[in-house]
Amino acid sequence: MTTQDLANVQPYIRMVKIKKSVHLEGAWEDLDYVIIYIAEGSLDYILEGRRYHMKEGDFILIPPYLHHLIMKTNAEPLIQYVLHFDFYMDEERMKIPHQSGMNLRSRYPVPEKEKLLGEKEIVGTIRQSERYSVEKLFLSMYHEFSREEEGYQTMLKGMALQFLTIMVRCFPHSGRAGREEKAKKTKSWKLVENALEYICLHYNEELDNVKISEAIHASPNYLSKLFQDYIGVSLHMYLLNYRLDRAQEFMMSGRYNITETALKCGFSSVHAFSKVFKQKRGLSPSAYMEMIEDSNNSMLEKVDYNPQKQIYFNQ
Repeated sequence: MTTQDLANVQPYIRMVKIKKSVHLEGAWEDLDYVIIYIAEGSLDYILEGRRYHMKEGDFILIPPYLHHLIMKTNAEPLIQYVLHFDFYMDEERMKIPHQSGMNLRSRYPVPEKEKLLGEKEIVGTIRQSERYSVEKLFLSMYHEFSREEEGYQTMLKGMALQFLTIMVRCFPHSGRAGREEKAKKTKSWKLVENALEYICLHYNEELDNVKISEAIHASPNYLSKLFQDYIGVSLHMYLLNYRLDRAQEFMMSGRYNITETALKCGFSSVHAFSKVFKQKRGLSPSAYMEMIEDSNNSMLEKVDYNPQKQIYFNQ
């Protein structure tokens, strides 16, 4: 992609959010394009076997329905700036709400004019001299999206096009961000993909290594070794952290209490959930919910557009 490809683009913005995490791992598919910019911290993205180590200043642009894994296993804070969008303001696609592509019973078709990247991601690094401007621009988009004042989509369209142009300008000069491991479309990687899909669909059920392995016709020891080789964690630890990540999403939504969250995420009891949540996330579920409530109450009152002073996030 070059800046010439953006000459006639009129972006439609479906979601603008800032994600702050201490721990994050899981599988995703998005029904639209998504740009993730790493404002702080580091993590690994795995797209069909291609692994990228992303750090502060790096970005990735992912096309619709491209299956990807996110792995963050270090203890440093992570802040991601996330933009979901279509390249064109199509009336039918503008009716589609923001949602995960993995939860759809049938996929929304992607118009041919939208396929500017084909099915390949773009990965790059923002120049050090431009990072403050990029982060300030993103916070302006976040402000417009959150306020929904008159003409906000027009404002977002212009800012998003500027944001995209900066990304595309940086791409030819930066090559691939971090480390890329070439795709290995082997039978072993296919087993990992099948296991990831099974976990995504059944994480709320009674699961263990044996049940997952039987479902995809692999031995438990071999499958766990593949997870360690490809993803960097054991099968058991991946399942546990996937459940905890989903639990955080449920609690952050404000629609479920702690007991409901525990049952929806496959934990045998609220006691077991609370114990492992505090052990892995560093605070109790009730303390986590209080933290989210406090953040939501003050989120828009503190906006001053200085990315070096404040962090804002929504769902």
